Amino acid sequence: MKVPHIPIKWLMLASLLLRIAFFAFGLYQDATMEVKYTDIDYYVFTDASKYVLEGKSPYLRETYRYTPLLAQLLVPCHIWWFSFGKLVFVVCDLITGWILCDLTGESKRAVVSICWLLNPMVITISTRGSSESLLTVVVLGSIWLWKRGRPIGSGLLLGLAIHLKIYPLIYVPTLLLSQSRLVSWPNFRFSASVGVSFVSLGVAMYWMYGWEFLEHSYLYHWGRIDHRHNFSLYNQLMYHVSSGQVQASWEKLISFVPQLGLSMVVLPLWFWYNGMDMGTTLFLQTFTFVTFNKVITSQYFIWYLCLLPLLLENTDLTKWQGVQMTVVWVLSQGIWLLFGYKLEFQGLPVFRELFLSSLVFFLAQIYIIGQLVKHAIPVQHLKKE
Repeated sequence: MKVPHIPIKWLMLASLLLRIAFFAFGLYQDATMEVKYTDIDYYVFTDASKYVLEGKSPYLRETYRYTPLLAQLLVPCHIWWFSFGKLVFVVCDLITGWILCDLTGESKRAVVSICWLLNPMVITISTRGSSESLLTVVVLGSIWLWKRGRPIGSGLLLGLAIHLKIYPLIYVPTLLLSQSRLVSWPNFRFSASVGVSFVSLGVAMYWMYGWEFLEHSYLYHWGRIDHRHNFSLYNQLMYHVSSGQVQASWEKLISFVPQLGLSMVVLPLWFWYNGMDMGTTLFLQTFTFVTFNKVITSQYFIWYLCLLPLLLENTDLTKWQGVQMTVVWVLSQGIWLLFGYKLEFQGLPVFRELFLSSLVFFLAQIYIIGQLVKHAIPVQHLKKE
């Protein structure tokens, strides 16, 4: 069936209007209803930005575990309008969609619409005040520049992405391997730019805020214990660790070794050896990283949803197979959410059921990874210098 042509200006306009509608409803819900629309993290961001405005450390705000750049960016929330940050995230959300349209071409705009621009999950996350779109626009911007032969700009943006959230580091091997020669001038410039960007930002933040910047932005996540709203297979283990019932220092190593080994080493080398497309590799790296992460929340799904249109360019999956995997993905979340609600909101002792739900979710993700690898189409992806 032929996919109808969608003019990008109308697609972007429809996407903007949808986000305005969601944003306006959010303001109404916050003002009139007991359950608020605004994400709790947005209050954390804005509280931290108030400390920055006062010349203090953003880490005076408990649970602020991000780079100070984010708090600095949101200072206008206290000068101009409290919802300024949401507008920034919505703009980043829209730019992400535009970059996807440009990367995938005219024939894939319907796919981009479904996966990103008209996706209610994506729209809700940005309009509620989650900062994930700030990361997606930087990651997609880096890929966009890389595909246009601008390794320095691509590296600078990827260094910024790694500064914001450390996980985009896994993309470095894939981008380097996408060149016809691993040892090449473009790869050197790219690698140097990534290093300069990441180190410069880190040094600047350390100069301003000292050790607490490293502790809260990076080191905290190594030993992070977060068992609430967590789909991860490690959920129950972290619950017992947090309660003092288990001393599991080895848990950190167990969780990181398969996660980084698969996403940063095995997948890039495997896909490079088999001649797979860069977009396919990037998506599967991210999907695998999230699947094996010791903390998984719904917001983490945005990390790979922004790359899904790139994967769908080079796959022989049928529409029915795509629907099948989507159902598996959604149902596995639904099962976990059912027992998560019973435990966290009703106080019912459903620990065994919740662990089994996490196991079902994990196995569902592994099944999806296997199917996507199986149906990935080898392409001539090596770039001519």
